[in-house]
Amino acid sequence: MRLNPHLKRSLRGRWARWQEKWSEHDGLVTKRPSIVEILESQRLTARPYSVSALQNFAACPYRFLLSAIYQLEPREEPAPLEEMDPLTKGRLFHRIQAQLQRELKDEGLLPVKTAQLPQALKMLDRTVKDVAQIG
Repeated sequence: MRLNPHLKRSLRGRWARWQEKWSEHDGLVTKRPSIVEILESQRLTARPYSVSALQNFAACPYRFLLSAIYQLEPREEPAPLEEMDPLTKGRLFHRIQAQLQRELKDEGLLPVKTAQLPQALKMLDRTVKDVAQIG
């Protein structure tokens, strides 16, 4: 303990964490009775903890506080969106466009005018479904 002041501080801090009272070694800044009362129910001797929670306590008491007492968990990363590769997307787009243009030409709807737009949109829906079924 006399050889290294950092070792001395570390050992005293570790010893203080295992005492029966909450202190600054537990990360407690203020010792208001309301806070101490809440934390007393969370002591290591007051309730059971999982092995992984105790591992967190041994490694980092603050991590233990966040995970076991406050029950905070790492944020879940959202699953990446599934995207089509550009080649597939382009192939589908051009197939739909070519088929729709042929159908519009056969029906005499080119160029599409405002009055014919509902009919052209129905044809587009039908074309998309047809191309999707073919793959």
